[in-house]
Amino acid sequence: MIGLNCLEPGQAQSVHQHGDQDKFYFVIEGVGLFTVGEEVTEAGPGHVVWAAAGMPHGVENRGTERLTLLMGIAPAPS
Repeated sequence: MIGLNCLEPGQAQSVHQHGDQDKFYFVIEGVGLFTVGEEVTEAGPGHVVWAAAGMPHGVENRGTERLTLLMGIAPAPS
C-alpha cells in the first residue's frame, strides 16, 4: 500500500509500530524529524527512511513549511 501524506508545521505522526509490515517514507518536500527505534534523524527531499516490521517509528514536522511524504507499507494491511 502506498500513500501521499502531508504534515503541516507542528503536526506529527506519533511513534507506533506494525508487527508484520515494513514501512518506508520518501521525503518529497520539507524536512522531517524521524524516529525509528532509538534513532532520531532529520531527513529532507530525496531521502528515504526505512522501518522494518516491528520497529517503532514516527515523524514530526518541526520546520516552517509543509512536509510531503510518499509512504509505503508492505504487505498491505488486511
